[in-house]
Amino acid sequence: MKFSNCIWLVYQQKYKTSHKYLIDFIVETCNDVKINYEIKYVDEFKIEHGLLYYDNVVISVLPKIVFMRCASQDLDNWFESHGVTLVNNTRANRFCLNKFACIEYLKSYKYAVPLSYIAKRTDFEKLSNQLGIPFVLKDNFGKKGENAYLIQDKLQYQKVFDLNKVWLAQKFIANSKGKDIRVYVVGKKIAGIMKRENKNDWRSNLNQGGNAEKYRLNIINRHKALKIAKLINLEIGAVDFLIGKRGLIFCEANSYAGFEGFLTLNNNIPRKIFKYFKKKLKLT
Repeated sequence: MKFSNCIWLVYQQKYKTSHKYLIDFIVETCNDVKINYEIKYVDEFKIEHGLLYYDNVVISVLPKIVFMRCASQDLDNWFESHGVTLVNNTRANRFCLNKFACIEYLKSYKYAVPLSYIAKRTDFEKLSNQLGIPFVLKDNFGKKGENAYLIQDKLQYQKVFDLNKVWLAQKFIANSKGKDIRVYVVGKKIAGIMKRENKNDWRSNLNQGGNAEKYRLNIINRHKALKIAKLINLEIGAVDFLIGKRGLIFCEANSYAGFEGFLTLNNNIPRKIFKYFKKKLKLT
């Protein structure tokens, strides 16, 4: 297989319309940084008999780097098995997608994490006794604050519980209600830090109405974020913390983290990412 000194950015097809402004910004940034790139859409790929097709044409030349902006385990495995540098790699993606596995892994390294359990529909009494009321119930593989609930009673618990999902129940960190800290990592450096706050919802996500503001972390917490990213092999993405009474508590990591919030703070994370890729391709 031949390789080109190029990077592929892989998005979901719906981004062509729903996030056209963002794709346009990415294209403009790549051109400004002068990096060789191609925008690809995950829906156009298929794998047959070990060959990779795009738009029904077999791929004969691969890029040196693929920057995945959406989840596809089959593509991840194919790219890595064929010598492509995948960002983020399969290990990081698995940890970031499986919230409980990531929490348990980091807990083994003595990081502060919320008390967490994989929940069953019949577990309300046990969970309410162990976690207190209210407690958090969210899709273990969810994103953007979707399918996340602050459970107040058994009726609500049973109403929202979907047997087709894997549910994660967590102790509610009241001190962090509607706010958290996001640390964006690029390579082995911190590219940006922001506080997300939502005065109208217990979820801080920007997609749920939260707002972003600049934030400073001390050297200990900056080191903590970088160490967590290293432990889970997160090369580019976000490490999110809840704000506990006695310090920061790891919440989750995101290997496909957006950067719109940082752009509103005049922090051009995409530019930092593509300059990093340019060095990785040894073009500078």
